[in-house]
Amino acid sequence: MKNRWVILRHSNAPGDPKGFHFDLLLESKDSCRTWRLKEIPSATNPVQEVIALPNHKLYWLDKKEAILSRGRGEVLQELAGFFIGSLPESHQEPIKIDLKGNALEGGLEIQGDICKFISKT
Repeated sequence: MKNRWVILRHSNAPGDPKGFHFDLLLESKDSCRTWRLKEIPSATNPVQEVIALPNHKLYWLDKKEAILSRGRGEVLQELAGFFIGSLPESHQEPIKIDLKGNALEGGLEIQGDICKFISKT
């Protein structure tokens, strides 16, 4: 099964000490499972802590950029593609999928608050 994914750069979020972070969204039926990342996953940064966020609406998969309401900053789409595999029903179960995209391709595993990227290049 192929579902979409995106990584959004979220700038000027209130309380964000670095001034920006990245949001990983994975399409899951009628919404997107979402995590906050410090960096874009890569071969040079394969493991990082993540923070699970509430599910986001599907339209974020298509947004290239947007200003968020209530002074929550701006988002800009950094990367996008589709993934192969399925997401478990429970948010506590580990996720193991393969990301496909123009600038990022490889395995992605999320277990608890750890995200691991396995580069295919």
